[in-house]
Amino acid sequence: MERVCPRCRTSSYDKPSLKLLVNVCGHHICESCVDVVFARPTAPCPECGVALRRSLYRAQQFEDPMVEREVDIRKKVLQDYNQLEGDFPSLQAYNDYLEEVESIVYNLCNGVDVEVTREKMEQYRRDHQTFIMKNREKRRQLERLTQQEVREEQQLQELRNRQALASAKGEAREKKRDMQSVIHELMVSERPAEEVVASHAAAAAQSEAEPTTKHITFPTFQRSMGTAVFDMVPSTKERENYTYQPPSQNLLGPGVPDLEELGDYGYLTHVREVEIPHVGSGYMAAYGCHRALQEAFSGLFFSTQDQRNDSQISCVSPDVV
Repeated sequence: MERVCPRCRTSSYDKPSLKLLVNVCGHHICESCVDVVFARPTAPCPECGVALRRSLYRAQQFEDPMVEREVDIRKKVLQDYNQLEGDFPSLQAYNDYLEEVESIVYNLCNGVDVEVTREKMEQYRRDHQTFIMKNREKRRQLERLTQQEVREEQQLQELRNRQALASAKGEAREKKRDMQSVIHELMVSERPAEEVVASHAAAAAQSEAEPTTKHITFPTFQRSMGTAVFDMVPSTKERENYTYQPPSQNLLGPGVPDLEELGDYGYLTHVREVEIPHVGSGYMAAYGCHRALQEAFSGLFFSTQDQRNDSQISCVSPDVV
């Protein structure tokens, strides 16, 4: 999109290096015009005539100047209206506060009741001066902690990159030494070439199979916990493949029929058919019916014969299952 300075009419087409600057009023002019108009520290805006300062001009970030204006106004309003949700007794009170802030930003951006809005902000600033300063300090501390965490994460990432690069270089050197060793042995050895290559391949495979201990250091925790070192030793013990064993439950009565037997006993007669999307995920109507039967059977057959001994339990089977 072509950018044009409203004062000198210089465009980015004529001057590709054109740099537009914007102030709190939202109107932008090029950097050359700023130097001309603001020969003194303060001067009126060429567009709206509002008194501005040269030091407040900054590079334009958005194409729409109204967006720039709203960003500046919102940032200025939030310096005073900086309360958090925890500062209010209820969520409704916090939402009302947010609506009030948005109304103030809208009025200032669109020139609606500007003087009344400014007086309202000034009255709020006088009534909550101590609270505003306290919340500003909280936000500064939070920003410092966030910046510190970002720096530590960057340092950790740089350390990981250096370790990965060093590991890759070490592997490359090792492969180069192995190749030179093979070539040297082929030159001086009297054994067949196939046997020499096979012996080196076996030695390389054995070296890769040997367990190694890696130390990983996390500098993020050095400030509070010191250097944390974790040893990762891969297990060399051969383990058998895991075999799933379905859980069994002693119902102290008739057992629940298997999934394959539900249709034979008539349990699926009145069960709704499974829809096509459910079939694609592997679901069957028998699953829900079987689960319902398990829950029903688990509580039907307990009857205490002797109240003095809870371990004496007999099974009472219903007439119809």
